[in-house]
Amino acid sequence: MKARHFIFSFCFSTLSLHATAEDARCNVTQQSFNHIQARHCGPNAPGSRFIAQYCQSLQSANQFCALVQNSSIRNRVVQPDNRIRYDANLAQVVGMAGEKCGRLIIEPDGTVVTQFPEFNNAPGNCQ
Repeated sequence: MKARHFIFSFCFSTLSLHATAEDARCNVTQQSFNHIQARHCGPNAPGSRFIAQYCQSLQSANQFCALVQNSSIRNRVVQPDNRIRYDANLAQVVGMAGEKCGRLIIEPDGTVVTQFPEFNNAPGNCQ
């Protein structure tokens, strides 16, 4: 009887460790928006560039964040620094080079660190 209880307890504990709790809702702050604009908006941006729709305001940046976070076709990874990284296939063009996927990195409290369009790392075809 003790062996069965141990096995059940072990399995239950293992399952609960791997359950994913709902993450905090996106919060693009002015600081994160400034970073996103400098790196991923406009013709001279050094990183992958968003289409204009996601560079207009804090609200539009929050819309992209929610789109990635709520995508049903995504990978979610907790990084060693406890930030949460999403790579999502959005099935619509979000980047100036035709990217259909996006990366989002948030703090555990939902504060956005960065977000940008991407061709790699999300499930499916991002082109």
